[in-house]
Amino acid sequence: MMRRLKANGVAIVYISHRMAEVFLLGDRITILRDGKLVATVLPNETSPGDLVQKMVGRKVDAIHRRGANIKAGEVALDVKGLSALSGVSDINLNVRAGEIVGLCGLVGSGRTEVARAIFGADRVTSGEVTIFGTKFTGGPDKATKMGVALIPESRKAQGLALIRSVGDNIVLAALDKLFPSRVFHPARRDIPPKP
Repeated sequence: MMRRLKANGVAIVYISHRMAEVFLLGDRITILRDGKLVATVLPNETSPGDLVQKMVGRKVDAIHRRGANIKAGEVALDVKGLSALSGVSDINLNVRAGEIVGLCGLVGSGRTEVARAIFGADRVTSGEVTIFGTKFTGGPDKATKMGVALIPESRKAQGLALIRSVGDNIVLAALDKLFPSRVFHPARRDIPPKP
């Protein structure tokens, strides 16, 4: 379809992180990093490794090791005996500032449900979640105010309101600032909130 459109003179901007597609479809490849233009190259004048290096700003090896002298900070998240209606039970977890902790397991193992329960997206039946020493109870709105965010597994199904416009989706995270009265006014969507 894209080749047909191209033959008819249609210009296409194709955004992807899949290198094979970029090289297969692109006449020119533009690399952005942190919202800034890094380079524009022709597919036959570069390689996937070269593009990755430009994207991240350094040479990327198969294994990246963090420095050995990194000291973990204070406890940022402390979960004790957490159980939820989603089926997780007696979860204990503690994450310190400066740590990256991964939850892994097979499909159906409960890793997603643990994250959702911690964030308040699934109803907790017992246990305790503490964020930087403050006990957390409530839903995603309260979690967000405490500095917690959840990027769902399926961004399309769980991270967007697909029946709403792009503009509406962009302001979702700031609804309470833009509409403190809790009444949505479409005309106010583009007005920056008062500090």
